[in-house]
Amino acid sequence: MHLLAIHNIFFENNSDRSPNENPNATFEIRSVQKKDITILVVNIQGLLVFNKDGVRANLTELEFHLASLQPHIVLLQETWLDASVESVSLVGYMVVSRRDRSAGTNRGGVLTLARHDFNRLVHIENSEYDERSWHYLHIEPETILLGNWYRPGATIHDGYVNLISEIEKHSTESIGIILSGDLSIHHARWLRHSNGNSIQGTDLKALCDNLGLQQLVGEPTRQQYLLDLYLSDVSGTKIKVGPYIADHRLFVASVPFPEVTTLHIKRERFNLHRARWTALKDALVLTDWTPLHRGTAEDAATFFMEMLWMTLCTYIPYDSIQIKKKSHPWLNAACESVLYFCVFVPKRSYLTGT
Repeated sequence: MHLLAIHNIFFENNSDRSPNENPNATFEIRSVQKKDITILVVNIQGLLVFNKDGVRANLTELEFHLASLQPHIVLLQETWLDASVESVSLVGYMVVSRRDRSAGTNRGGVLTLARHDFNRLVHIENSEYDERSWHYLHIEPETILLGNWYRPGATIHDGYVNLISEIEKHSTESIGIILSGDLSIHHARWLRHSNGNSIQGTDLKALCDNLGLQQLVGEPTRQQYLLDLYLSDVSGTKIKVGPYIADHRLFVASVPFPEVTTLHIKRERFNLHRARWTALKDALVLTDWTPLHRGTAEDAATFFMEMLWMTLCTYIPYDSIQIKKKSHPWLNAACESVLYFCVFVPKRSYLTGT
């Protein structure tokens, strides 16, 4: 084979091409999970209230939808729970956090639930000033900040100072944000289904723009208005608006799990530490370069590259190396070991009963 062609092939195979183009590369995908996480959000308007027939209709209707949809996480607003209610029980779900309605007027309360077999949601804290609770959602190997928020329409607007402070406090530990609930704001251009514009809506739109959050609910959730929002920077999330419970429509968000991908590239490179430099210089000096003065400039360039390449390959050995490129470069061997013993081993033990 022509030595210049060998030279070209060598360098082409060492370029960072995709695994489909590079025969020396192998591509490994480790799917962390097979299914999306689903989050059901709804303003329940009294979780335990009785209707005129003495039935807790909202609770019954909610449990029907939970049994049908089987969401991993449930975010409820306007629960009307207070200190008089010691505990809350829903079939198939456990309470992760509870922020009861405030003592004064204009209050509602929020409640966050997780399916009994879902243990990836951890409560961080409740907001001191607003009816809002914060959680970490672990979708290995990532962590997402999840907020459940009820904002009554008559709330005194503070420019979202407390909200910004809480996000700054907790988002350092996460790679994404989800903030959802009944926010009762209006912004005709942003939300479309709004009753005009309000300073609260304008300020929230600016906050979302600064944080890179998108509002993903596209249909009205209370009569002709869009009041229940889903703000997030997690790409690939899909929203489906469902039926009414009380006078708000529920919606379900499907949050995709990330894939951990690893690209293995086999490359060959000169080992300069083992080069015989003196012998290389002597060989170049002793090479007969007179053919450079014959023929065309292209012939001279071809001859020069061939002789140089042959000499380099003779006196500079080259090694095969493996390069591993990860979508999550911080996920090193130590992290993978911790994940294995803290997540996969307990999960396997639970499933196998060992």
